[in-house]
Amino acid sequence: MRLPDLHKLEPADQQALLLGRIGMEAVRMEVALRFLHSVLAGHRDFESYLDAPPFFSDTAKECMAMIRENTSLIGEERRAIHRAVKIARGLYSRRNRFVHDFLRVSLADRSQWELAPVARLADSVPDAVPTNPEAMVDFIRDLVAGAYRLRAAAMYLMVDDESLWEDGLFGHLNGQWDGSVESVMAS
Repeated sequence: MRLPDLHKLEPADQQALLLGRIGMEAVRMEVALRFLHSVLAGHRDFESYLDAPPFFSDTAKECMAMIRENTSLIGEERRAIHRAVKIARGLYSRRNRFVHDFLRVSLADRSQWELAPVARLADSVPDAVPTNPEAMVDFIRDLVAGAYRLRAAAMYLMVDDESLWEDGLFGHLNGQWDGSVESVMAS
């Protein structure tokens, strides 16, 4: 769906479509993290991503340990791959709000949306977090870029010609609504 068409939908339909895209792009990012885990573990086949730990946080934790322990990584490579995993962990944490909270019309401002927790996780009253369609589209773009950066890290380590993946690993990535990325090489 094109973005102008999204804004023509009723709010409930916008929410459903945006939540679906967040879920879909988060799964793509998880597959990319699992692929990086596989490559860091020394595998060179695409299907070995299935053998990573079952939970995102465990896979990220193991990736971080393998990055630290990998003696063949030089400083800049190590930092870039570590950064890719760190960014993905932050994005996945943000994804959890959308998946586990209730997306509703704001109680304070009927023109806004908010994510309201559905359970009290501590002794305090959880806060609702404001959001809107534009913020959700931006988050989807961030997820797209995060997944691409993880794939670029894995491919950078896996292929003989690393230069093919340098922009995706070291450059600035702008995720696009259509699932593609624009890469700007870091100077």
